[in-house]
Amino acid sequence: MRRFLATTALLAVVIAIPVALAARNSDAAFRTCMKSAVQDRRDDFVQHTRSHYNNRMTAYETHRTKVVNVWNIENDKSRDNEIRNADRELSDKLKDHERNYQIVLKRIQDEFKTAEKVCRDAYAARVKEVPTGKVCTNTDQCKPPLGYCTI
Repeated sequence: MRRFLATTALLAVVIAIPVALAARNSDAAFRTCMKSAVQDRRDDFVQHTRSHYNNRMTAYETHRTKVVNVWNIENDKSRDNEIRNADRELSDKLKDHERNYQIVLKRIQDEFKTAEKVCRDAYAARVKEVPTGKVCTNTDQCKPPLGYCTI
């Protein structure tokens, strides 16, 4: 009997999960909300990635200019020090740009997760009344992914 109950429960879960996903994916408002969140994330990624690589190119061009101009110095020791300083400045700038880029990427991802949660919460609030038409007042009575009320 236990085996039958366990098999039945497992079968119910296996059937319920695709039904829950299909119900959420057929909700036009949820899809529109998620589409907007994904587009915003993509646009932010593209914008900040372009900005990041433009900053890197500017740093490389500045470094190249400094190294070329250093060869006007006749003293070897002074020239070597200036080249070393230019290399150090380039390294520091690139590290700063990379650090800032990673911070921006994390912020973009966090904003997307927040937007996704808002979409899911709005969907969950709408399905509390579906399909029976009864409003769930207690979370124990509601099955938001499925949209079925047990009252």
